[in-house]
Amino acid sequence: MSKIYRAIARSMGGRYLTYAVQFASLMILARLFSPEVFGLVASVQVFYLFFQLLADGGLAPAVISLDALEKRDRDGIFGLTIVAGLILAAAFLALTPAITYFYEANALSSVVPYICIALIFNTMSIFPISALQRQQSFYQLAVSGVVAELIALTTVLIARSSIEPLHALALRLPVYSFVNYATVHFFTKWTDFGRPRPGAHFSAVRPLLRVSGFQMAFNALNYFSRNLDKILIAKHMGAATLGIYDRSYSLMRYPLQLLTFAMTPAIQPVLRSHSNDPDYVRGIHTDLAFKLSLLSLACAAGIYFMAETIVVVAFGKQWIASVPIIRLLSLSIPVQVVLSTSGSFFQTFRRTDLMFMCGVFSAITNVGAIIWGVSTGSVEMLCWALFVSFHINFLQAYYLLHRKVLNGGLGAFMLKLAPAMSGVLILAAVELYRG
Repeated sequence: MSKIYRAIARSMGGRYLTYAVQFASLMILARLFSPEVFGLVASVQVFYLFFQLLADGGLAPAVISLDALEKRDRDGIFGLTIVAGLILAAAFLALTPAITYFYEANALSSVVPYICIALIFNTMSIFPISALQRQQSFYQLAVSGVVAELIALTTVLIARSSIEPLHALALRLPVYSFVNYATVHFFTKWTDFGRPRPGAHFSAVRPLLRVSGFQMAFNALNYFSRNLDKILIAKHMGAATLGIYDRSYSLMRYPLQLLTFAMTPAIQPVLRSHSNDPDYVRGIHTDLAFKLSLLSLACAAGIYFMAETIVVVAFGKQWIASVPIIRLLSLSIPVQVVLSTSGSFFQTFRRTDLMFMCGVFSAITNVGAIIWGVSTGSVEMLCWALFVSFHINFLQAYYLLHRKVLNGGLGAFMLKLAPAMSGVLILAAVELYRG
């Protein structure tokens, strides 16, 4: 068990450095750009994330699970990602009229070209990043993220003095994507697979399809159920409301990044050698979930009771309207933190088919909650609906994980999480009383 915690510590250390720089960047940008400008960029970025998901195709977990890879196959997979990036970027550019028509905002057409460039370089980064994660090269990944963020921020600050705010903010994404790609590609020289070069042996991806196919389907469903709220808010409530909601959601996701996203890259690479021992993995999973539940509850309580101070310090007084939204979203932090680790355990046992089943269920509950919440015309009601749907999804996912993958133990697992669950119920009761 100590091996995985050492790997997690290395992953978290590298990620924390990256997140600290990204948060500092966000604090600066939030003071320089209005909620409406942030909302316009976020409106297009929602579709960008979907195209990026299509580009990945579930390839990353499949590459991480490989024991060996021939040079010809490596270059073929990398070459395929380049072709996919170019095709998807062209398709995204062709959708510009549809995007502007949907949102009824002609200004969005000027953002799309920036997003297309970012899409190409992000797609080209898929294989290098996967190879580094497989190698547990978390320091190199952190260096890439920090360098990319600093260069992107500097570029935006310089551009802001000479071009329109919307263009300046939109410029951040392609600059970040290019620099990140250049650095991770450089670092792959010291991985087992070596530095990839463009190749034409595209059929090398076939053995990976069983894992990547279900992974891609899960990602697509997860994307749709997690981003429909932003699409509908932008459509029916306006860019300014989306800007406030998006910043609130981003702030809520920082505990997920610090407690979950920072460690999940380490779980699959370390545990793949124990994929034939579900009892051992179950013990690690329960212990990890218990610790995460308590840490995330502390984060949720801190954000809930200090929401106004956090917003003023981090973003400035122009974002004060986001405080009630942040309080409500903080209630979902513990369940999302623990739930976010489940995918790594499905991937460890190569049961992405079960991940897909969880994705179908989650999509149904989240979409239903989002549609109902938006139909009320209240962002607060949307947050409550998501709070309920996240907890329903949690119960379903862990029932399936323990029953089909970890050979039981759901009762002991839920008992371990009882203190954190009780804390969440208390916070929810406080919020209902305040309301």
